[in-house]
Formats: sequence, C-alpha cells, structure tokens
Amino acid sequence: MDRAQDLLISLKDQDWEERYLSAKKLGELGDTRHTKYLIPLLNDKNRNVRVAAAVALGKLKDETVVEKLITALADPNIWVRLQIVEALGKIGDSRVALILSQFIASEENERVKATIIKVLGQLGDPRTIPVIVAYLKDEDLRIRANAVEALEILGYENMTDVLEPLVDDANHRMKANIAKALHSSGDPKGLSILKQMLEDKNSLMRAAAAWALGEIGGESVVRALIHSLGDEVWFVDKNIIRALLKVGKGSLRPMMAHLRKDDLPERSRASLCFAIGELGDRRGMKVLIEMSQNDSGIIRSAAEEALDTLRTRLEKNRVRRKRETDTGENGAAGE
Repeated sequence: MDRAQDLLISLKDQDWEERYLSAKKLGELGDTRHTKYLIPLLNDKNRNVRVAAAVALGKLKDETVVEKLITALADPNIWVRLQIVEALGKIGDSRVALILSQFIASEENERVKATIIKVLGQLGDPRTIPVIVAYLKDEDLRIRANAVEALEILGYENMTDVLEPLVDDANHRMKANIAKALHSSGDPKGLSILKQMLEDKNSLMRAAAAWALGEIGGESVVRALIHSLGDEVWFVDKNIIRALLKVGKGSLRPMMAHLRKDDLPERSRASLCFAIGELGDRRGMKVLIEMSQNDSGIIRSAAEEALDTLRTRLEKNRVRRKRETDTGENGAAGE
C-alpha cells in the first residue's frame, strides 16, 4: 500500500492527531485527487483537524472546493475561518474576491478581518477597492496596515488622496506601509518620509523604515541605508543589513567601502561581512580576505565564515551555468 493510501485511511482514525497529521501530509503531496477526501474534514468535530483540512485544500488549489470553503466560513472557530480565508486566496477563483468583500462586514474577529483584507489585495480584483479603503481608519492596526498593503498591490489610482491624511500615524508599521505605498504610486513624499524615519528617535520607526527602503531599492536608498548603518539598536542594524541584501548586488560597492571604516561598530562590520558573502559576488572576496586578518576576532571570524559562504555561492553558480550550457548544447544537437 502506498503512502497516499495509508494517509487516506488515517483520515478516518479515531485519534484526532492522526486525522490532523494525515490531512496535513495529503496537502503536501499536492494531488488534487485527494480533495474529495479532505472536504468532509471541514466538518470534523476537532477544530485542529478542520484547520489542517483548510490548509491542505489551500495547498491543492482545486477550484471545485470553493463553494465548500465558502460554506465553511460559518465555522465558530476563528483559526478555522482564518485558514479558510487563506485557502480561498490561494485558490484564487474569480468569485472569491467579491464574496469575501461582502463576508467581512459580518466577521467579528479582527484577526480574520485583517486576513480577509490581505487576501483581497492578493486576489487583485479592483471591484473590492471601496471595501478596502473603508478599513484604512479601522481601530485595529493589522487591519489598517493590511489595507494599505492591499491598495498598493492593487495599484489604486487615488493613493495620495486617501493616504496623505494618514502619514502621521504613530505606529511604525502603518507609517512605513503608507510611505512605501505613496512611493509606489509615484508620490515623491513616500521616499522622503522613509528617509526621515531612518533618523527618528524611535527605534521601531527606524527598523520599519529600513525594511520598507529595502523593498524599494535604488541608489539613493542604498546611500541612506549605508549612512544609517551602525545604529545603536541591534535590530535596527539587522534590518538595515537585510534591506541592503534585498537591494542586491547594487549595494555591494558601498558595503565594501563601509566595511573598511574602522570607526564602524564591530557588530555592524561583522554583519556586513556576512551580507557580502551572501551576495555571492566575486568582487567581494578581496575585502573579505582583508577582514579575515583584522585585529578584531569578531570581524575575523565573520569574514572567514563569509568567505566560505561566498565560495559556496560561486560554486553553485558555476555548476548551474554549466548545467544550463550542457542542456542548451544537448537541445541544439537534438534539433
């Protein structure tokens, strides 16, 4: 008996843990033929099993299950409803966006509402924009922040009109989301707000700004991030490094130049070593070799580890290019 058959049998096990694990694993197999066996578990007496069934159905992305999932939105458990919303978003059926935009009015739980707003953005149906805009001033932070992100994904034309009145929001995530969305819509104020946030006395504001700038990228962003590197708060510095990595190889030269600055904190220089290694660009090897001979043991250790990472990245790239070349030559020979 193969693995799938074993799992299908276990879906009817008396032990809810077995039903839970079997549903989870069936979703991971990715075979839509298992959809019909998972649907009954949406009515299982155990909420954890219902959650697992919803997650599995979302992974299978079988449009035939949409109506069953919509019916299951009446589940009394918030975690089940949340995963059903996520599953509907992954399936992406054309009916889902409007149904969720109507359902949200009757949903009482803020976490589920926030998930609905997020999914509406992912589904990309412009007809749901008025509903999303209505939640920009919701009392719940997650809902407000997700509404901004959803409008950005949807490319809302009147972004400046609805977001500029909200730019002074006291929450770091909300303010960063607003600024990023304004930038995406072509409003230059967005980038200016984020650069100002990098200098804010609130460390959460600085960390959120670094994240958003990494999503935007560009030369001026790299300069702003490099200038702020060495923040006294470790998680701000970590977000700056992550943002520079997100920008990619365009940040390599400024990072190498900054790494050579002796007045930069050890922690920041070590993080730069790791980032340069992760970029996997041969140009970073020279500065890492230099840092492997630094007086600081922390920097030396980071540089040596980064060199190992860089060599691994370069070797993987070499193997991949060779495989692509061989595949191309074999394909040409067979023509």
